[in-house]
Amino acid sequence: MKNFIIRKNFIGERLDKYLTVRMEITRSQIKKLINSNGVLVNKKVPSTHQFLKPGDRIAILGEEQRTEPEKLASNTRKILEPQIIYDCEDYFIINKPAGMLVHPTRRQEKNTLIDWLLKKYPALAKVGEDPARPALVHRLDKEVSGLMIIPRNLNSFDFFKAQFKQRTIKKEYLALVHGVLANEAGELTFPIARSKDGKFIAQPIGSEDGKSAITNYKIKKRFLHYTLLHVQPKTGRTNQIRIHLNAITHPIVGDTLYTSRKVEQRSKLKLNRVFLHASRLIFIDMNGQEKVFEASLPKQLTELLNNLT
Repeated sequence: MKNFIIRKNFIGERLDKYLTVRMEITRSQIKKLINSNGVLVNKKVPSTHQFLKPGDRIAILGEEQRTEPEKLASNTRKILEPQIIYDCEDYFIINKPAGMLVHPTRRQEKNTLIDWLLKKYPALAKVGEDPARPALVHRLDKEVSGLMIIPRNLNSFDFFKAQFKQRTIKKEYLALVHGVLANEAGELTFPIARSKDGKFIAQPIGSEDGKSAITNYKIKKRFLHYTLLHVQPKTGRTNQIRIHLNAITHPIVGDTLYTSRKVEQRSKLKLNRVFLHASRLIFIDMNGQEKVFEASLPKQLTELLNNLT
């Protein structure tokens, strides 16, 4: 095992860049090492693009240590179970906690939302088009909490999939961002593309690169150095809200992937998740009735807001 302690001259350095220099291997090798749970920062599994702080302790694990999931799990945050807030014969509405991945990736993660759903409702395995991602018509990022629709049968799967494609389902989020926005409301239309390092980025408006993306926002409350927003995405691009708010230099608090080093260093708020919560869902159900579901902010986020001025 190798260990590193971050000194002042490396403040704000990105984890993958730091390890590339210190270990003298390529960035892609570092990424594979991190994705295989071969790196811990302060005894927790980090993200590839995590920014470092003075005093951070980095541990590089050997192969034998990476094969101990129980030991690794004990070093990570306890993950709460989703809450089912509505249940009918056609679909569930759940409140997903932050820290829970929706479905496994190439890393074959366990304890995802899909694992939880199939254990509780095995029949969902036959719902949908992708056996690896059954019953999913939309998703939330791992570190984002809030409302999701889970179809219970093929008819409802097709019904909700069509609604998402036609953009008739309204999704509303609460987001706390760095800085104070000047306008009470606005619409963000930066196209979103994938960069050479695999990260999604906003393109200049009018650019032919990337896919179109639309995000509307409205200020809910202003603080001295932060702003709480109502956010409504009109399209469903990966990481769309996070990318768009970062593009106007107001990244979301707790977002280590889409936040500049300068903002990260200046922030006094420390959060082990993204302050983004899917708080409201509005849609027409299979019986033609309008349904409105709401989920209040998790306790951790509410307490953070209560301490702001």
